[in-house]
Amino acid sequence: MPYKIDVRWHDGGRLSDRTITPDATQAEAAFRALLRRNGLVGQPCAARLVSPITLRAIYFSRFDRDIGQGRIHPDAPLDLMREDDGTAVTTAWRPPRASVDYDGGTFSELLRSWEASRGWPGAEVARRLRVPYLTYRNWLTGRTGCPAEPSMRLLIKLIDERDAQ
Repeated sequence: MPYKIDVRWHDGGRLSDRTITPDATQAEAAFRALLRRNGLVGQPCAARLVSPITLRAIYFSRFDRDIGQGRIHPDAPLDLMREDDGTAVTTAWRPPRASVDYDGGTFSELLRSWEASRGWPGAEVARRLRVPYLTYRNWLTGRTGCPAEPSMRLLIKLIDERDAQ
């Protein structure tokens, strides 16, 4: 029996983006590719990975939820040999935090480093910083400067300190 990887939409269970493979490595790669699809974030759907052993979903990641709140981080460890639903444990996994230098480097370097350390998509970073996504993208690429850069650096540091508690 093969692994089945797909997106299940909340509008009655419609399936899309289906991959069927007997190979565990290909199944894991296909599931992680779905988890990385930023275009699905916020959509009423979920990525599923169905086991060939149990014929049930062993991982179910909702795109209409935040990472850790029903959505699995794309780098979370997966065990494709499990016989039960591993969603709860895997959803709780967080990537190790990279150290972020709040005061050094350019502002765009700080933003790239912070986004990578948090594992959030750019739209989520912009939301947390309370700025429009286009503004955030312009800062990230260095296309425009940030007029309130010292305040934004402090905000990033305060968000990290709050989340560490």
